[in-house]
Amino acid sequence: AISKELMRTEADGGTVVNQALCGFKIDRSTSGSTGIPLRFYLDRNMLPKRLAVYRRMLDWAGRQKGDSVVRLMGREHPGTESEGLWFKCENLEDLEKRRSQLYAHLEGKVVLLQTWTSFAVRLAQLMEKDQKLFKFRAIISYAEQLYPETRSYLERVFRAPVYNYYANEELTAIAQECPFKQGLHVNSEWVYSEIIDEHNQIL
Repeated sequence: AISKELMRTEADGGTVVNQALCGFKIDRSTSGSTGIPLRFYLDRNMLPKRLAVYRRMLDWAGRQKGDSVVRLMGREHPGTESEGLWFKCENLEDLEKRRSQLYAHLEGKVVLLQTWTSFAVRLAQLMEKDQKLFKFRAIISYAEQLYPETRSYLERVFRAPVYNYYANEELTAIAQECPFKQGLHVNSEWVYSEIIDEHNQIL
């Protein structure tokens, strides 16, 4: 079996990737939210597939021609760079300090905003405080739990539907809501999803 510990050891030793294929690798790492960050590589050949799955999510969230896509997050996801603007924001304090710059990107456009749930909540609070109102097509919330009361609050402030999106650093879009919002659709042509218990037994 391959463990995170083995991956860390082999990556440091330079034996994970065939040296003849090094030109295809994109260096990445997880956030470390469940422990120590894990370093891994993406294959450049998978970037068009990542983009296609990402575009499906945007379409399901109602994107129309001429809409502006804004990704408010700490780091960009390889393969999605061509879809709108990445507004880099490290944390909630950074968002508060740089909100005037963000407002300038939102002004006068129909925006489809993708961001972490906590960033969406903080932006909504700042907009209320600053008495700002922008035209959003939809909000795509990911990376953190989206509770029903949080969704209701965000939809009231942004005056737009909020969609839940489940992703990770390795794959991006694993599953997302469609307009019916009765659960998440797994992108089964892209990922193979299993639910297991603490003993790695499939449930």
